[in-house]
Amino acid sequence: MVVSAAAERPVTRVAKRPGRLARPARSIIGWILALLVIAAFAAAYAYCRIHEGEWTAGTILALMSVPYVSVAHAIGFPDLDVFGDDKVQVIAATLCSALAAYVAGALIGALGRGAWRLIVRR
Repeated sequence: MVVSAAAERPVTRVAKRPGRLARPARSIIGWILALLVIAAFAAAYAYCRIHEGEWTAGTILALMSVPYVSVAHAIGFPDLDVFGDDKVQVIAATLCSALAAYVAGALIGALGRGAWRLIVRR
């Protein structure tokens, strides 16, 4: 039995630059910003729990949660507020803000790499 050359060719195709199509989340700037946001939320939550009962205790946490509350209001949760005694809302606000920080860091990194490539080419 004769096998043609076309039949021996592998079916799978390898990209010219492997790993370029499905890049994992590896923005260093994004990870650093996300970790800083998580640390800031942890510090604000600790401050809120230490100074519980004072009228200014939750102010920092409320201000840091503005992006989360704004998104929640936009998608239809009008009575959402973040207080230090509601751990679920604090965790959700932390994750939302960390994701936004990661995306912002990834965009900054991509723009920086693009600008660097333009500078180096000339």
